[in-house]
Order: sequence, then structure tokens, then C-alpha cells
Amino acid sequence: MRLDGNRKTRRRRIVAVLGVAIVLAVGGTAATFFVTNGGSTPRPDDHAVLGGEDGAVLGPHADIVRPARVIDVAVRPSTELRAFPGTVHPARSSKLAFRVGGPLIDLPVREGEEVAAGTLLARIDPRDFDLAVAELEARLDAAKAARRLAGLNHRRRAELVERGAVSVADLDRATAERDRTSAEVASLVEQLATARAALEDTRLLAPSDGRIARLHIDLHDYVMARAPVLTFHDTSGVDLIVNLPETIIPRLPDVLGIEVELSDRPGRRHAAEIREIASELAADTGAYRTALRIAGLDGAAPLAGLSGTAHVRFAGPAFGSESEILVPSSAVFAGTEGGDFVWVVAGEPPTVSARPVAVSGIADDSTRLAGGLEGNERIVAYGVHFLREGQRVRPMAWPRTAMAAGDDR
Repeated sequence: MRLDGNRKTRRRRIVAVLGVAIVLAVGGTAATFFVTNGGSTPRPDDHAVLGGEDGAVLGPHADIVRPARVIDVAVRPSTELRAFPGTVHPARSSKLAFRVGGPLIDLPVREGEEVAAGTLLARIDPRDFDLAVAELEARLDAAKAARRLAGLNHRRRAELVERGAVSVADLDRATAERDRTSAEVASLVEQLATARAALEDTRLLAPSDGRIARLHIDLHDYVMARAPVLTFHDTSGVDLIVNLPETIIPRLPDVLGIEVELSDRPGRRHAAEIREIASELAADTGAYRTALRIAGLDGAAPLAGLSGTAHVRFAGPAFGSESEILVPSSAVFAGTEGGDFVWVVAGEPPTVSARPVAVSGIADDSTRLAGGLEGNERIVAYGVHFLREGQRVRPMAWPRTAMAAGDDR
């Protein structure tokens, strides 16, 4: 029994010694790892640090093929965007008037009202003109009857002259009467047409779709012929009038596009094109008056006099270089020895390589690059800190494309 107790005691001591040895081995390994890593916990991006001549410190997952969000680099010429203030003008502003005079008996429109082409705008009393038309119609009927009688007499006289019953002088008088009555009919036809036109002119109609800008008369006023009755704005087209300085005129052939933003439609832009440019400087502004025809307007036409801004895009360097590229800020990372880099994806199978780039600015969530990339290249847009030099990647679609700075379309 005593021998059995000694054996159990020795076994316990052996197990205890082995346990202490295991603990010491594990602790030594952990201490060594801690010292090797500078006392810090390993991070995923430790495997993407650039340094040394080989460009990267390889981690334990060096052979992993990582999925990568990839975008295409599209280098386009830089553009310049200039803004010019202006005011809204209708396509045409006209002062409408009656061709005849008389008391105004109907004025069915109001200032600011929009009307369609052919709408009745005003009417003067037509009674005198109705009477004139009726009188001329009666005179014309009588003249036509006299012309028929003169024609019959002329034929009879001609037959009698052939038989020698009457003299040639009688035939001449019949001919003159026939010609006189024919001329009278022709004159009355012209007079009747003029009277009917005057009767029609007692109604003032809209010449096109437009708006009543201003009324110059009131109901029951006596309107003189050719006196302005109202100002009419043709809204079939709307222009923004801007003043272009003389330094801009030589650059007009380089215009890539024009967009107009109106004060009654804030935040909305409409395409526009140059309709006309004055050929001389305005004395009050020292600039060239330019009309920009606005397209794509919906709803009611903007009121004349509203303010607006024309955004004109010109081709050519705008930022001091031939071209610049906007890329997502997440695509640019810093190297261990300084400088900015992007991962360029190339080859088959696709691998990444660090490319130094020149950053010229930051706009919102994008970074502007002034150099380092060329057209038709592909770069990693997201997750750049999990990659290493020469690592294989699996490109994934990204809903953005690197584009030239200033091209915000």
C-alpha cells in the first residue's frame, strides 16, 4: 500500500513539471512574437506597405487572389466652365394695334395671361364697317347689272353696223359704255375687299402662342388706328440675354455646351444655344449683347425680366495642364516613404502594381490627379490597403469611371 502511494505522488510531480514546461514554451513564443512586431497587434494593411527595393512587405496571405473594385481611366481634355448672369426675354415682343379706329367694345384678356394663336384679344364696334360692306355689295350688284346691259347693247350695235343700219359712232359709244361698266365693277370689287378687310380688322387676334405683357387701353376707350393697344410676348421661344466680354468672343468656337439656370427654377439646368450676337459693343456695358435660346422648358414660360445664369463650357486647359483626372479618394494611398500611389491593374491574370501619381486637389469624395495615369488604364477604387505589389486580383464592377476634371456630366 505504501508503494502505491509513492507511485501516485511521483506521477503528480511529473504531470506538474510537464504543465509548467508547456506554459513556459507558450509564453516564450508569445513574447518573441510581441517583440518582433514592435509590441503591436498585426493589422490587415501591414501586408500592403510599400518599402525597400521590392516595393512591399509580404504577409502570410501573399498568394490570396483578392476581389477588387476596378474602374477605367478615361483621360479627356480639360474644360473650363464660366458663368454669365443674364435676364429672360421672350423670342419676340410686339406692340399690337388695330388698323382701323373706333370705340373698344370687348377686351377679354388680362395682363400676364397666356393665350394661344388666333385668340381674340380685343374688338372695336363693327357697325360702321358692316354698313360700308353692305353698301358696297349693293353698288357692286348694280354695277354688274349695268355691265351686262352694256354688253348686250354693244353686240346689237355691232350687228346693226354690219347691216349699215347705224353709224360706226353709235358702236363706239356702246363700246365705251361696256368698258366703263366693266371698270366700275372692278373698282367696286376692290372697294368691297377693302371694306371687308376693315371689318375683319375690328377684331385683334393673337399672332402666335404668347402672353399679354401689358394693356395700353381700357374697355370703351376710343381707339385710334395704328395706336398701340397691348404689348404681346411671343413665348414660342425664350432667350436669356447675357453680356459677353470681348475676351470671350474669340473663344466661342471652343464652346462645348451651354446650360441655363433660371431664378424661378432653382437647381434645374436647361440646354441652350447661341441665337444671335450683337456686332458692336454696348455703350453702357462695354460687352456684346448675346441671346441664348433656351430649350426643354416645361410648364408656363418664364416671365420676362427674370434673372438667370448661363454656364458656358469651353474646351482647352483649365487647370494648368493638358488633362486632369478625377478618381475616387479611396483609390489613392500613401507610400511608406512618402508620395501618393494608386494600384494599376494589368496583365492576365490581372495583377496590381503601385503607380506614383501627382495629386492636384480634392473635390468632395474625389481626388484630382495631374499626372501618373494614362487613358485606357484600370485602377483599384476601393480596398487598396489590403493589396500588395504583384498580387493577383479578381476585378469587380464599380459604378464610376475616372474622368477629366471639370467634366461633371
